[in-house]
Amino acid sequence: MASPPTEMNAVNLDNAKGELLKFWIDEANKNITERSQRLTKTGKVAELRQKLATFHKIDLSATGTISTISEAVGALTIDESIQKRQWAHLRALGEEWKQERAAGRPFLLKKAASKILISSQTLCSVQSLALALPDKISHALSSLPDVTAEELTAAPPLDDTLVTEEMVYAWLGSHSVGNRSALINLHRVKQMLAKDKASSATSSPPSSTMPSPSSVNGTNLTAKPFIPASSTLPSVPHSQSLAPVTPSILDTCGTEILGLDQADNIRTAIAQVENGDVAKLREMYGPKQGRGGAHASWSKMNVMITRRERLFKQLQDEFNGDKDRFFAFFTLPTTENTTKKKGKESSEKLRPFRKIVEAIPHRDKDLAAEKEKAEYQNSEGEFVNGNWEARWGQQNSWEIWRSLGLEKY
Repeated sequence: MASPPTEMNAVNLDNAKGELLKFWIDEANKNITERSQRLTKTGKVAELRQKLATFHKIDLSATGTISTISEAVGALTIDESIQKRQWAHLRALGEEWKQERAAGRPFLLKKAASKILISSQTLCSVQSLALALPDKISHALSSLPDVTAEELTAAPPLDDTLVTEEMVYAWLGSHSVGNRSALINLHRVKQMLAKDKASSATSSPPSSTMPSPSSVNGTNLTAKPFIPASSTLPSVPHSQSLAPVTPSILDTCGTEILGLDQADNIRTAIAQVENGDVAKLREMYGPKQGRGGAHASWSKMNVMITRRERLFKQLQDEFNGDKDRFFAFFTLPTTENTTKKKGKESSEKLRPFRKIVEAIPHRDKDLAAEKEKAEYQNSEGEFVNGNWEARWGQQNSWEIWRSLGLEKY
């Protein structure tokens, strides 16, 4: 039996997708002479993985610990996670700026304490990068597939590269989907750790203490760098004039900026009211009774918030909170032509909630004109609700508007 490709191991196989799995199956079949014993490329991804694992005798059950690394890497690429970290960093900078301003000192970004990256040139013991990497990374590095000495020699050096925990995670994620360059970089990190370990055995540990490494949550390293005695930081000219900063600008850095996702349809808009998102935004940015005016952002949020509130009021007042009836009423009629195009599994098509809200005053105006008719009035020309109910029964305003043939958006 032929050995598996060099890049195929339990971790890579467990994370591989359809095209890569089929490629590996083709490679395996090249060494099988009996047609009946060849691997087939039919079936789900999990089935293809199992075929290859059985053929190459790879234990996929051993990937539980390491596979979480690729999940962590995936989390780092999620827009929401990145945005939250950016806002958290901005708030931290704002707080530091306020403290410097209160002390009468200029706020300088370029200073030794603010450096959070570790340079491979400044690693003088295993206590540096090794302590900055969680156990899961160290375990993953110890089980890397081999690369040739020629590949390591030909690859660009990492000597001048700032190596962080996040970079190692990114390389692990790229390696899990077959990226050869990432694998070579990981081997270079592994060599750096081995070199540090060897040097630490013959030298005393540095006097600087290191904070405990961050957990696998996508945060920046908290470890401070080891700076060689010969290295110096560029000085900041004191003659340089710094722009004045008002307290309001700094206070803004500590504000939690909230927003609403775009409502795809009226279901999403109603859900945003029900889960409290709309009320939270109104509380934070809307007008405050007896507490001053609205937030500066309210002018941009006003329409977005009030539209959702008015739509929800229609659900409660006109449809008595019956969402099935509400959504059914505002479902667009499907014509015969669109049915043929979309097929039997066509998705629900709801009327845009902006048009529904904008139609409310037109509906009320048409119904007010209808109530002026003599059939709904008594002998004195006054509107009689009983006459109205006798004609329309339990229909709500929207249903009556439709029955009159006046519905328009």
